[in-house]
Formats: sequence, structure tokens, C-alpha cells
Amino acid sequence: GTLAGTVTEPCTDYTIFSGGTYSLTAGQQTTVVVRFTPTISGSQPCSVDTGNEGCSDVACTGTGYPPPLCQVSPLALDFGSVEIGSTADRSFTITNTGGGTLSGTVAETCTDYTIFSGGTYSLTAGQQTTVVVRFAPTASGPLPCSVDTGNEGCSDVACSGSGYPPPACQVSPLALDFGSVEIGSTADRSFTITNTGGGTLSGTVA
Repeated sequence: GTLAGTVTEPCTDYTIFSGGTYSLTAGQQTTVVVRFTPTISGSQPCSVDTGNEGCSDVACTGTGYPPPLCQVSPLALDFGSVEIGSTADRSFTITNTGGGTLSGTVAETCTDYTIFSGGTYSLTAGQQTTVVVRFAPTASGPLPCSVDTGNEGCSDVACSGSGYPPPACQVSPLALDFGSVEIGSTADRSFTITNTGGGTLSGTVA
């Protein structure tokens, strides 16, 4: 004969994705695909009605969990003024405040910034990682950068910093001639020290 019916389910989180209606002669079979799309957390059981009193129903079980949720703090890093040739480090954290696994790779395309540590992450619920960004200016003036946190659910981090040239010393003149001076008398001569670069040039003349 012919076995016929329509597969149905009364559950919010389950749908009959394909093969729901069947009409099978002797020896025929059909495959029914059930899709589970949880809308809340926790266990979500369901009984699927196979649509014919001669067929047993199918018990479905599934558990929903929240998707990953990204929190980045802080969203901006200020490196201040850094001498060319020197470095400064600042850090931010990425936290999975949701469920599942939050993963990504932190990256930047700026010459004066590097991801020093914590660049690749895979965080389960409640976990966090610390990312260290290093600023090594190669030019003077403001040098902004946007750090890509590597996941579309995570906000990027804005970096700001300025470079300034290192100190450069100029002494003039390089020789002092005091001439002939009577014993017991004095003679004074002077030279100048000039910082022709940036930063602070310091020392003690001796």
C-alpha cells in the first residue's frame, strides 16, 4: 500500500526543514530534516509528530547557549609624547561576556605601532585576554593608529601618540684660549651648549 503523512512539530525552536510530507509505496523511504534554532538558553525538548498513527513520534533534545559577546576596554590608548628611537607600551583587554567562543587576531597596519603580545585569542564565556600595543615613533608629530581587534563583534581601539626627535648637542667653541695670565690672577672664557634636537639634553660640566 501507500504510507502517507505530514511531519509536524509544535515547538518554537524546532522546524521541519525538509521532507515533511511523504507518500511512500512498498520499500520506499524519505529523509526528514529537523532544524534546531534555539531562542533561549537551556534545555529545549520537543516531540516531532511523524504524521501517521502507524509511525512512532521522534523525541528531540537540544540545549541553547548565548552567543559570544565582546567587551573591549579601554577603547582608546594615549601613548603621549615619545622620543624617536624609544618605545612606550599600553594595553587593553578583550572579554567574552557572552557564551560560546570569541576568537580573533588583533592587527594593525601602522608603521609606528606593533602588537607586542596577546594578539591571538580564543575566549570561552567569562574569559579575557590582555593585548599589549607598543608605540615606537619613527617621525616627529602626531601619529594616530586604529587597532583592529580581529572580530566584527569587537570594537576597534584608537591609538594616539606623538614622536619627537632625541636631544642633539652642539658645543661652541670647541677650544678656549686663556692666553698668558699672572699667577694669582684669573681670566674667564665661555662656551655654549645648545640642544639642537628635541627632548631634554642634560649633564654636568666638569
